[in-house]
Amino acid sequence: MTIRTIFSSEDTDYLYWQAQLLAYSHRRVGQPGEITCLVAHEGDDAPRFVDGVDMYVTRQASPHPVSGDDYKPYNKPASLLQWLNETPDSDETLLVIDPDCVFLEPIKCEVESGEPVGEQIFFMSNTAPACVAIIRRHCRRNESLVQPVGVPLLIQRSDLLSICPRWLELTAEMRDDKLTREEIPWICEMWGYAIAAAEAGLTHKLGHRQQFTTEDITDRPLIHYSYATESRDKDWKRDKRDYSAWSKPPSAPDEVPAAGRVFHTLLEAAAAHFGYEVISREVS
Repeated sequence: MTIRTIFSSEDTDYLYWQAQLLAYSHRRVGQPGEITCLVAHEGDDAPRFVDGVDMYVTRQASPHPVSGDDYKPYNKPASLLQWLNETPDSDETLLVIDPDCVFLEPIKCEVESGEPVGEQIFFMSNTAPACVAIIRRHCRRNESLVQPVGVPLLIQRSDLLSICPRWLELTAEMRDDKLTREEIPWICEMWGYAIAAAEAGLTHKLGHRQQFTTEDITDRPLIHYSYATESRDKDWKRDKRDYSAWSKPPSAPDEVPAAGRVFHTLLEAAAAHFGYEVISREVS
């Protein structure tokens, strides 16, 4: 059994450097197995390829072909479903992550069929009244099995294939539901996965394999930089949304939480590797 790291992306400047950084960190720590990028892409021109990454081109799922809803996370379950259906079946563990993740150390935990492993996500709750209402509105069965789960996911290929069609369907269903969309506008896709897994009877072993750049810990294998990196005194802040690929990545001051400092150190190392300019500590 092998582990394949897999993530979905698009051929945009914003996501391309994230894919490069993820692949760089994957090689740097010696993460076992291949890394696959599912590139949602339309048009006759070929998307840019990232060195060392198995690139697989999939159809764009956003805007939604029926509703016209422009919601980029549709591409995640849609691309995974297309890839699973179009590539040869194999006995492998899939490590599903997001492009805005980097490796600090390898993840070697393989899982058996029916026994996925997931991240316990602090902003998802299966007991908060609003979320309970969402589960009741959209979950057809096994409501008690819905978990606050997200990436990184370690899951057998066959289990993921059993979930993906309903995951995509639920994402669209919740985005079309005004009440649900108002409550969880951006994370409908995440709840779509959680509910689809529950309906399939899958229970994840929940744990923690990532830290966010806002946290003062560095003992987990991944850093997820979805949130801005900010100093405790609020005088210094950097956000992936404002970063121009490899342009002067600054060192983080001591007032930034430990995970944020480690991430920016890695970003500097990647910039040096790719041959771009690196500047020293900068305080705005």
